[in-house]
Amino acid sequence: MGLEKLLYLQGVGAEFINCHGQNISISAEDRLGVLHCMLSSDDELNGKTSEITDIDERVLQLDAKPWTQLLPSFQHTQENEPSFHFYLPSSYHQGVRVKVITEEGQELNTELIPSSLEVIGDYYFEGNTYVNYRASLSKLGLEFHLKLGYHQLALSLSLSPSPAVGLGTLLVAPNSAFQFDGFYPPNLARNGINSSPSSSDRKQTEQRPWG
Repeated sequence: MGLEKLLYLQGVGAEFINCHGQNISISAEDRLGVLHCMLSSDDELNGKTSEITDIDERVLQLDAKPWTQLLPSFQHTQENEPSFHFYLPSSYHQGVRVKVITEEGQELNTELIPSSLEVIGDYYFEGNTYVNYRASLSKLGLEFHLKLGYHQLALSLSLSPSPAVGLGTLLVAPNSAFQFDGFYPPNLARNGINSSPSSSDRKQTEQRPWG
């Protein structure tokens, strides 16, 4: 584990490419300063920027613990290939009950068998292997072709000593979140192509709200 992994998991990189294509390095002091700001609200830092407490515990929460939860609290998918993912111990081979409550309030139910799903990752933690499964909604039937919006997921399975339940939100988003049909950048407009969207283009865009 260690500080470098915590910086990675928090998204605090050591370098980046700027808008001019130049590689910019970030000093260790600046990276620690950013990390200090990100974690200070959690009281995980003491008074000195260079001294960070509970590093291993924070890494554990970000890196390993999500695999032990049945369903992420939030995930998103695209409308052309809608899907969701969840985690199970590799030793679990029974059915998984799925309930979807759409944004309109419609309730959909089905059951999945892990062996029939796509495996997109695995993680070994504390003597157990956890598997990340992806379920394609389009393969579950026409009623599972969800519209754009926020939908609620509930997964349940029978594990002793008590049933495990996972709850989460699934955002179905468009493949392209913003576009103007017939809109061209200024350099193309100089070549005789209209650079501003027509009234019909604006009307079509306004009629396609989402989110």
